Amino acid sequence: MSASDDWVYASDVIGTARVMAASLPLDLADLRDLCVGVIARLVAGGLIELGDVRSGQGFVRWDATDGEAIVRVARDWGSRRDVDVMPGDLFWLNTTPRGDEIGNAITDWVNADPETRGPAPSVDPAR
Repeated sequence: MSASDDWVYASDVIGTARVMAASLPLDLADLRDLCVGVIARLVAGGLIELGDVRSGQGFVRWDATDGEAIVRVARDWGSRRDVDVMPGDLFWLNTTPRGDEIGNAITDWVNADPETRGPAPSVDPAR
């Protein structure tokens, strides 16, 4: 599953980071901080938005500026004694149309025949 398929929650983010950084000497607090940084970059690039998932409403973007939303994530996640979170704790991520476009292009490229596929698509949100 990817963010362009469904909403993503904090435990998905740190779980993915754990797999990707398995060979690095990072503790859970380092992984959390890395995740907050990646989330901040994606929000600032207009690729994702932060919010909650509510029954009957689906994803609801937080009523906050992007900066306020990032500060909330950093504060709330940083204040937890246990870095691990359960699905739905803290926040949900939703991809924007541009985030979907980039995510789908990457998925198509990864799934293409390595012998015939072209260069990897740009992940620069400005393109």
